[in-house]
Amino acid sequence: MTYEKLATITARVDATTEGPWEQMTDKLGLTFLLAPDERLGSVIVARITGGNITADAEFIAHAAGDIRDLLADNAVLRRALAAYVMRSPYQRTDCSGYYACNTCGADEDEPHTADCLWVQASKAIGTASNT
Repeated sequence: MTYEKLATITARVDATTEGPWEQMTDKLGLTFLLAPDERLGSVIVARITGGNITADAEFIAHAAGDIRDLLADNAVLRRALAAYVMRSPYQRTDCSGYYACNTCGADEDEPHTADCLWVQASKAIGTASNT
């Protein structure tokens, strides 16, 4: 996923009504999603109809918080991945002084294979290189 797409997702989640949202079913059996409101206590942000109402309402009520958590985890993993990619993928294979990629076996003078973990990690953080 590109940084631009992550930024778009972050902007969408940041623009949502602040939570925590909760679901409420009224006396008629209608299910609503409520968001906190400073003046009114809470406001209806959506009415859920059709499908699996309880599960859908629960999913929607927690979506913004869950996405924020996923984005935070993604940032941590990308930093870890960047640290991995920034070190050389080459390690000495024996006492001869020959160096090879520790994930695909490519030596320093040849391109990595397409399925090389180091190349995939580089692409994931936007520093793609096949050398």
